[in-house]
Amino acid sequence: MNIFNDRRVNKNILPVIVVLLVVTAVAHHGGIGNGWTTWDDPVYVTDNHSIREISVENLSILWTSHYIGSYLPLTMMSYMVDYAVGKYDPSIYHTVNLLLHLTNTVLAFFFIYTLSGRKMIASFIVAIVFAVHPMHVESVAWISARKDLVSGGFFFLSLIAYTRYAQQNHPSQLIIAFIAFILAVLSKVSVVVLPVVFLLIDYYIGRPWHIRLVKEKIPFFVVSALFVVVGILSQSAASALRESSIIHSVIVPHYSIYFYLEKYFLPINLSSLYPYPKMTNGFFPLKIYVSIPVIYGVLYLVWKYRTSKNLLFGFLFFLVLILPVVQIIRFSNIIAADRFTYLAYIGLALPIGSAVEGVIKRYNQKGRMVVAILGIAVMMAMCVMTMERTTVWKDSTTLWNDVFSKYPDALQ
Repeated sequence: MNIFNDRRVNKNILPVIVVLLVVTAVAHHGGIGNGWTTWDDPVYVTDNHSIREISVENLSILWTSHYIGSYLPLTMMSYMVDYAVGKYDPSIYHTVNLLLHLTNTVLAFFFIYTLSGRKMIASFIVAIVFAVHPMHVESVAWISARKDLVSGGFFFLSLIAYTRYAQQNHPSQLIIAFIAFILAVLSKVSVVVLPVVFLLIDYYIGRPWHIRLVKEKIPFFVVSALFVVVGILSQSAASALRESSIIHSVIVPHYSIYFYLEKYFLPINLSSLYPYPKMTNGFFPLKIYVSIPVIYGVLYLVWKYRTSKNLLFGFLFFLVLILPVVQIIRFSNIIAADRFTYLAYIGLALPIGSAVEGVIKRYNQKGRMVVAILGIAVMMAMCVMTMERTTVWKDSTTLWNDVFSKYPDALQ
């Protein structure tokens, strides 16, 4: 059954969607009044002559160029449209970012709703975490992070279409998933891991193993391989790739994963820039090494409780989305970035949302009230933190003062 054509379901969902949109808008609305920053905004917009007129020549430039090591023609076209509407008025660009994030929040809800068999509470929790988690402020408040928002929308559309295909075996949905996937990688290359997520969806909904599960995804993997090459060439052309020893490529990614797990549960002391750790006498700081047993401890617990499909699927979803950016191949001088969690945190939110829904169904009315109050308190805390974090992106002075207050030698 198509959830978008089911009037009964739509009537029940509408209030939930309204709450999601209102809470998200309230949490992020302050960003509309922010201005430009010196961090990438000149390259993408303010100094980019190729977006100042919608013409065949400029479109050709956008589709054949890379920007700061990234190939993202659809994202660049969105800037072109913004410029046609508001020239250099930053509020136009910030408003579009917010509208895209609102759209993605609804799509995140429908993805989990479709995947989980219409679990309303779990879907709402995942979507609200996605919407107002403080780590996601960067993707919404930073004009140059538009690629996360554009690719994220196509990412969710592809996931929804593939899930419906896997559940109902409608070939047309697989075609839609493929088209959305192509649009996603044309917006940001890092979503090339999407076909692997499809395999996780197969596991989650219990599709019996068959060679067809691989064959049907061959076009997706071909596109992924092509854009991996495009991404590497773009990074190389921009001299973004850094030299790194094999030891570094093994040790540092563990800390990156630990960092993202920690910030999911405790999103404090956030920064727009987290410098790559410096070595002293040939050694990284102690925290880098401590993260290794912690990560394997987490992996052990996930494996031990692998009978929980939500836990295993959610954690693997997180890993698949986060692994391309944990510096296995060192592509920048940072150890992590808030924006890299924009899609990955969906995985960490799923087991929590499903667990809360299970608890609510088992509790009596008093117990449900307690859970609801706790949930609202957490949501309000995230909203407040998000609103505060949004103010950091007011302008370049505010942004870099915040970075240097936490990392005085960030750019050394």
